[in-house]
Amino acid sequence: MKFTFKIILIILLVQNSFCQEKYHFDTYVISNIKNYYNGYEGKFTQAFSITDSTYTLEIQEKNLKAVLFDNKKNLGYLFNSIPIIKNVKDFKKLNNPYTINNYSNLPNKDTTGIVEDVSIENDTVKKIKIISLIKYKDSLKQEIVREYFYFFNINKEMNFPESIKLKEKFIKKFNIVFKDDENLFKIISSKDNKILVETEFVKFVKEGFDLKFTAIKNN
Repeated sequence: MKFTFKIILIILLVQNSFCQEKYHFDTYVISNIKNYYNGYEGKFTQAFSITDSTYTLEIQEKNLKAVLFDNKKNLGYLFNSIPIIKNVKDFKKLNNPYTINNYSNLPNKDTTGIVEDVSIENDTVKKIKIISLIKYKDSLKQEIVREYFYFFNINKEMNFPESIKLKEKFIKKFNIVFKDDENLFKIISSKDNKILVETEFVKFVKEGFDLKFTAIKNN
């Protein structure tokens, strides 16, 4: 009996240390990022689920870092193997992740008192719409929290989630009119007249895949 009990205990410990997970993704976006704040410059890939926005997959190839954020569970999966993403099959090379508790990529939602102003510039030569959004600390508009520049052009292939979400915000909140197939292709964020992050979106792929793995709990 004691021997049997030990075997059962070992099985339970193993089951608690390794966890089978499965996530479905519908689309992914590849961008080039220059982050002057943390020094990262290189290719950045994000994969999304159209039906479930609570989780995303992010890959920084230069830093050899890949993380699946599950904001519903408030945890992340940090992968050891980092593939170069050339097509949807490369995502399936991700394996052997560690589970990290209290790991989320949700932005800080404390926007109490924040006031936003926008201005629009239409470059008719390059056929680009530039929307400048300034976030002020309060209604006095004396202290700028952050400034963003969003660049849109006509490209029906780049109707990825972030572009759609931003357009919906600008239409609803600021009554900005967009042309058909006008989508986001670049974002610049700055503070105190210094560029913090520059993101240029270069590829959007609508192709689904399942990511299955056994997660190792990081106790």
